[in-house]
This record gives sequence, C-alpha cells and structure tokens, in this order.
Amino acid sequence: MFSYYEILEINTTATPSEIKKAYKVMAKKYHPDKNKNNLKSEEYFKLISTAYQNLSDPYQRLMYDEWLKYTRLEEEQEEENFKKKSEALINYKPAYSQADKEKEDKEVIMWGLGTTAVLIGVVFLFIVTHNYFENKEEQRRISSEKQEINKVLYLSDNGNYGKALIKADSLHYKLTYFSDRSNEIYDSLLSEIEEYSLFLFEEGEYEKVIQVVGDVQHELKEKTPVEMLWQLAIAQFNKGNYKGAEVTFNYLIQKNKYDLSIYPAFSEVYASGFNDSERAIEVLTKGVDVTVEYYKDFYGDAYALVLEGNEIPYTHLAIYFLRARLHMERGEYEHVIRDCKWSLRLKPNDPKLNYLLGLAFKGKGENNAACVAMRKATNLGHLQATNWLSENCQ
Repeated sequence: MFSYYEILEINTTATPSEIKKAYKVMAKKYHPDKNKNNLKSEEYFKLISTAYQNLSDPYQRLMYDEWLKYTRLEEEQEEENFKKKSEALINYKPAYSQADKEKEDKEVIMWGLGTTAVLIGVVFLFIVTHNYFENKEEQRRISSEKQEINKVLYLSDNGNYGKALIKADSLHYKLTYFSDRSNEIYDSLLSEIEEYSLFLFEEGEYEKVIQVVGDVQHELKEKTPVEMLWQLAIAQFNKGNYKGAEVTFNYLIQKNKYDLSIYPAFSEVYASGFNDSERAIEVLTKGVDVTVEYYKDFYGDAYALVLEGNEIPYTHLAIYFLRARLHMERGEYEHVIRDCKWSLRLKPNDPKLNYLLGLAFKGKGENNAACVAMRKATNLGHLQATNWLSENCQ
C-alpha cells in the first residue's frame, strides 16, 4: 500500500509549498480530461486529491504521520520478530519443556492481541478524524460554489448583464458539486436577457436596448447573439447614434456576410443618417458582390443564365432596387438601368422596378423606352406609373 507521500512522490519532510507544487504536477499529469482512454487515471486522480487534502491540512497531516509512524514501527517489529524466529529455528535446541513452550506461546498471543487492539484504536481514530475534516471541507466547498452562483445572480440583478454572462460561463470550471447546473445557469440567463432586450426593443425603449445589449456585446464580443446585435444596430440608428450603428452593422457582416438583409439596413445608416449616398451605394455594392460570389459558388460562372426568378430571395432584389434608387437620386441613369434590367430578368412582373426603369429612361431622354416601361408598370397596377403615362405618353 502506498503512503500519501509516495502517491505525491515527495519526502515525508516536504514543506507545504512542496506538497502543493507536487499536487499540481501530479493532478495535471493524471487529470481524467487528459487521460480520457485510461480508466485507471480517474481512480489515481482521486488518490492524488485525497493525499493532498490530508497532507495540506496541518492537523490531518500530524494525525497521518503518527499513524504512518506507528504502522512502520509495527512493520519493523514484525520484521524483527520474523528475523528472531528464523534465527531461533536455525539454532533450535529442544532445551526447554512443553510448559515453557506454552508459556512463550501465550506471551506471544497476548502481545499480538495488545498490538492489534492499539492498531485498531489508532486506525479508528484516524478514520473518524479524516471523515470529520472531509465532511467539513465538503461543506466549505458547497458553500463556496453557492456563493459563485449568487455572484452571477447579483450581477444580473444589478444590470451588469455582460459580466453576469461571463461569470456564468466561468462556472463550468469552478463548480464540482453543482457542475451539472453550470450550462443550465448560463443558458437560462442568456435566454432571460434576450427576452428582456426584445421586450425593450418592441416597446421602443431604444436607450435601454443600447445599454443592455451594448453591455453584453462589450463582454461577449463574438459570442453575442445575432438577434441582439440587430436590436442594438437599429436602436442606435433610431437614437441618432449613426457611428455606433455603423460599427454594429460592420460587426454583423463580419459574423455572417451572407446575411443579405444586413446590407439594405446598413445602407440606410449612410443614406439617411450620414446623408452620404456614395457610402450607401458602396455598402449595397458589397452586398451585390456577396450575392455574385454565392451564385458563382453554387451555379458556376454562368449563374445568370441558369438562375430562375423563384430562386432569388427578396433581399437580393431589394439590394439592387435600393442601389438603383440611390443612383437615381444622383442622376446616374445608366447605373439605374443596369440594376433594373438585371433584376427584371428574374422578376419581370415587379411594378416598382418597371416604374424606376421608366424614370431612368426619361432622365436619359429616351422617351419611347420610358413609355414602354411605364406602360408595363401601369398594367401591373402601379398608380404613379399610370399618372405619369397619361401625362407623358400618347
């Protein structure tokens, strides 16, 4: 049987710092997470932990050392007795009577019984003492883990949602007795914060949305849920914090550039926020480039020839339509015609696109083409196209 010192591979004279250092080395070496395919590693890790608990506590170590000393004295005594008996057998001479032999046997038996009784008492005392301190340590740890959980709740109750989530995420490494609840606590807290921010957003409490989601985003960074980032960006825009909205929308693009709904919303920050149509067009063009990249990956370079209208998401067409409108405001009619024609190949019966195309042709002075586009928009039920057609076309 190995002693606690042998388990930690240290001398019996080891200092507390040497004991702690040895424990860290052994625990790291035999930790179950690093020895997943070794079933014996977990059992040995428990022995290492038990050895450290006993040797790191001065009183428990003292009791253990006394027990260990007594055990070794007994082993030495047994070895000495065995040696004497061996010598006696070697030098045996039947020079005493049967009565003497019985007396000697009786003395040996009495000595053995006395030794056994003392040993049982020492072991019993050690077990009782060990259990007492082990239970005390268990209660201390349980109390400590409850305090860690309460810290999470305290941070959340005081509006420090980001710090509360970071603290909840760290419980995975701090909880032993409540380890099965660590993920549950984090998921439950995050769900509550998401519901709270959504409630604030739907109620138009944009300042509070910025405060809550901004705090979460500051702490969680890339782990912040996309839905909350959307709420933050729109809240910043609605409160006139266009610089903040710009940063958040850029962050959303970094997380998922293939989310086409980002680009129209982001362009609005520049178009109506900063009154910078050129930057707005740049954002929408980036969205167009992303869609082209996606279609090329999926359909090949000839994507425009094989795409069907029903395969184009509305957000894709919205990017082209918004870019065309911005070009229209800048008097860039060629760009308007380009965007409208490409979109109309896929959605020929879109009244808004036909109307915008007609205006672009009119701006270029191509009245016949403008009337053709306006007539089609009229047939599709576009009211403004109908009025324009009656005033400008025969």
